[in-house]
Amino acid sequence: MLDTHPILVHERYSGLPEVPGVRWIFYRGEPASPEAEGLILWPPQPAELQNWFAGLPRLQFVQTVTAGVDRLLPLDWPPGVRLYNAAGLHDQVVAEHALAMMLQVTRSLYPARQAQQRRSWSHAYPLRSLAGQRALIWGLGRIGRRLSEMLGAMGMRVEGVRTRGGEEAGIKVWGQGEIEAALPGCDWLILLLPRTNQTVRILDAGKLARLGPQTWVLNLGRGDAIDLEALERSLASGRLGGAALDVTDPEPLPLTSALWGMDQVILTPHLAALSDDLPRRTLAFLAENARRFVQGQAMVGEVDRSRGY
Repeated sequence: MLDTHPILVHERYSGLPEVPGVRWIFYRGEPASPEAEGLILWPPQPAELQNWFAGLPRLQFVQTVTAGVDRLLPLDWPPGVRLYNAAGLHDQVVAEHALAMMLQVTRSLYPARQAQQRRSWSHAYPLRSLAGQRALIWGLGRIGRRLSEMLGAMGMRVEGVRTRGGEEAGIKVWGQGEIEAALPGCDWLILLLPRTNQTVRILDAGKLARLGPQTWVLNLGRGDAIDLEALERSLASGRLGGAALDVTDPEPLPLTSALWGMDQVILTPHLAALSDDLPRRTLAFLAENARRFVQGQAMVGEVDRSRGY
C-alpha cells in the first residue's frame, strides 16, 4: 500500500481527481496543515507565502499554475523546498494567440471587419502572406519552441534568441550577446521572456532603432521587457511597423497611453494563456505532477531560483 502524501491545494482546484498516494487538503485563506509535503498555490501575495513557510515544516515543494514566478523568487526559501511553475500548461494557447495576432495583421482582418460594418464590399487594404517572412523569437523556451513549430509550418524563416546561441530543431539560435546583430531585417520580433533583473526594459530605444518600418513587435511574455515610451516614439515616427501586446507595464495600460489610439497597435488584456478548456487542463497538469512527486519521478517545471526561470 502506498504511503499517503498530504498536499495542500487552494479550494479553487477542488475538482482535482484522486491520485494514488496523494491526500488533497483543500484550503481557503491561510493553508494551516503542518504535515503537508506540497503546496499548490492560487497566486498569493509573496508576503503571505513567506509567513506560511513557518507553519509548514514538512514542505517539500510549492507549485504555481503560472509560467512566471518572479514575484516569489526574492523570498527567504526554507532549505530543501523546491519551486515549480506550470511549464507546458500554456504552450499551445499562447502560441496560438501569437499566431492569431500575426494573421490579423497580414490578412487585414480588422480593416475587413470595419468594411463589413460599413456594408462595403471592398478590399482597399494590404494583404500579405506569412510565408517567407522572418520571425525572431526572443525567449526560446517551451512556448517559443511551440510557436517556432507553428510558424515553420506556415513557411516562415524562424530564428530564436536565448542565453547561448547554437541550433535547435533546425533553426538558428542567436546568443543573448548577439541580439544587436539579430534584430535588423526581421519582419516579426516576438518577445516571450521571463521577468528577471536582466530582462527589464531589455527592448529599449537603441534596440528598437535596429528594427525596420516593416517590423511588428509582439510581446506575450512580461510587460516590463519593453520600454513603452520608446516603443510609442518608434511607432509614432513610422520607424516601426506595429506592435501587438498582450502584456504591458503597468497593467492595466494607463488610459493616457498613446498606444490605445494607434491603428498599428493590437492590445489584448493579458489573456493569451486563457481558453475554455484551461480549468480541465490545469487539473490534469496538477494531478500528473502530484503523481510524479509521490512516485519519486522528476516533476515538471522546476524553477532554478538563481536564474529566475
